[in-house]
Amino acid sequence: MERFDFLYKRIIGNPVIIYSAVLLIKLLIVRYILFDEVEFVKTLTTDMLFFLLFISLAALSPIGKRFNLFLVNFLASIFFFILIVYVKYYQILPTYFDLFQVNQLGTVKEDIFDLIKPIYFIVFIDVVILMFIFLKKNFQVKISLVSSLALLCIIGIAAQFYMNKNEQITDVLAMGKNKGVFQYEMIQYYQDKTIPALANYKDISNKEIYSLKDNEQLKNIDKKFNGVGQDKNLIIIQLESFQNFLINLKVDGTEVTPTLNSLVKDSMYFSNTYQQIGAGNTSDAEFLINTSLYPAGNKPSSKIYANKVMPSLPRLLSNKGYFTATFHADNVEYWNRIMLYPALGFDKYYEKSFFGNEDVIGFGPSDEVLYKKTLKELDELKRKHDHIYAHVLSMTSHTPFELPTDKQRLKLPSEYQQTKIGNYLSSTHYADYALGEFINGLKQQELWNDSIVVIYGDHSGYHPKKEDVEDKKLTEKILGHPYGLVDRFNIPFLIHVPGDYKGTIDNLGGQIDIMPTVANILGMSLDKQIHFGNDLLNHKNNLLGMRYYLPAGSYIDKNYLFINREEGKGEVYNLHTKRLIKDSSSFYEESSVSIKKKEKILKLLNLSDYYLNKLPEKEENPF
Repeated sequence: MERFDFLYKRIIGNPVIIYSAVLLIKLLIVRYILFDEVEFVKTLTTDMLFFLLFISLAALSPIGKRFNLFLVNFLASIFFFILIVYVKYYQILPTYFDLFQVNQLGTVKEDIFDLIKPIYFIVFIDVVILMFIFLKKNFQVKISLVSSLALLCIIGIAAQFYMNKNEQITDVLAMGKNKGVFQYEMIQYYQDKTIPALANYKDISNKEIYSLKDNEQLKNIDKKFNGVGQDKNLIIIQLESFQNFLINLKVDGTEVTPTLNSLVKDSMYFSNTYQQIGAGNTSDAEFLINTSLYPAGNKPSSKIYANKVMPSLPRLLSNKGYFTATFHADNVEYWNRIMLYPALGFDKYYEKSFFGNEDVIGFGPSDEVLYKKTLKELDELKRKHDHIYAHVLSMTSHTPFELPTDKQRLKLPSEYQQTKIGNYLSSTHYADYALGEFINGLKQQELWNDSIVVIYGDHSGYHPKKEDVEDKKLTEKILGHPYGLVDRFNIPFLIHVPGDYKGTIDNLGGQIDIMPTVANILGMSLDKQIHFGNDLLNHKNNLLGMRYYLPAGSYIDKNYLFINREEGKGEVYNLHTKRLIKDSSSFYEESSVSIKKKEKILKLLNLSDYYLNKLPEKEENPF
């Protein structure tokens, strides 16, 4: 009996020991859910050091020890839950920056709620039980013992940070797995604050950028299609969540995107174009196509570069006498666009307050309302200005792809009803219909024949989860192959130029290439403006980078999508078959240049970051 009393008082009845054990168990469970492994020693020597430190500090408090320990456990449970849901949705670890951006979820939250599994709530099971057991009265601790524990934790954390602080972050998930989530956050924060300041690339030149992609910088006189759209208006339409597999897709004999299919036949259609957005998602797409610079990656560019004066398409066109405006039925505060638009140099923006609350779907007016009111404003603007540049952003085809009954125009077979792929097809079909109405309006207002019209997708929208077996089967049925990352990242991109300029161009391209391609058609030179994209009408060689949704160092070349992994050689997709190469050993044997290309793309990303950080800051917001 005495032995049991001793055991209870020293161990079972000691909240410090119990909470430490509980948090260690929860860490192991979280690690299994996130990384599909349980590594006791690695868990104990990485993230558990932080929780032991938090527990020690809570126990050393002169008052409220039990409550402090309960609070540490409760907040840890919330953190674990958010971490699991975030990683399962985005397939990437959140940064310290992401954790303060919950207001940016928008309607994505409904898709995230759909993702939550009951098993994730396991991290809260102990909270109520331990609350009743350990919140009754305070307790005594051995100050020297707990202080020593805290000191050991601090030394261990500091030593690991010192050893790892300059390690290049490529595969975020791998770093979280190997170094611990908290160490990753510390390293990311440190590098965000120091790496840009330490970089020293001296003079960045377009010649160097082009050479990294094995291209030569051409003079305008040597470029095909140069100036064929000179002095035309420019209308660029960004389609929300549009992927290229929708083009010419039929379901049960019905076209999903008849408007786009018709435009493809009468335009320059770039079939091999890929998204390159980072954490800023839609706003990063706006940034990319207006600057031809790489987005920040793990933070929205609209947040961290909003105070800069960015060389951009709006500024180039303003110098040519164009009036520049952007149209989006969302709130201008969302993604900090109220700061992004002046940074990009737009003369005016139109947002939710302009479009009103008519026919709201999701978090804003429908695409029909967007296009109808934009058409009316364009008619007014063309009367006042010689030339206009309008950047129009659609929104209705945003996740979770839930349309009112009266908007569901696509008749799908019964097997597609109430499925994710069915909802996605129905939503994009409606967006395509609304786009068709806008095109008809441009023709009626005689803007169509006096404008270059550019259409592209901002990012992927259809993200089937591992457990969506039926959805995957239906998708494979309509695509003719398993849905993979090539399908996910491939976006539509076309340019309609008045005259007989049409055809399919299969040169590899990304969103970063849209601005140089458009500039060539307008007859504008980018020789004096740093840009990281290619003119897709004149350059066949290309090397595309992406981060956030892929580990840094991943790249796309004319044949492959290479995913850089910290552990092992990585994964390789064949762009032509759109399939994962299961045995990629031949890829490495044939292409020893894969390492060089990885190094080149990392250099391009670093050059872009350095250039953006060195840009001058704007004095005030003109809006």
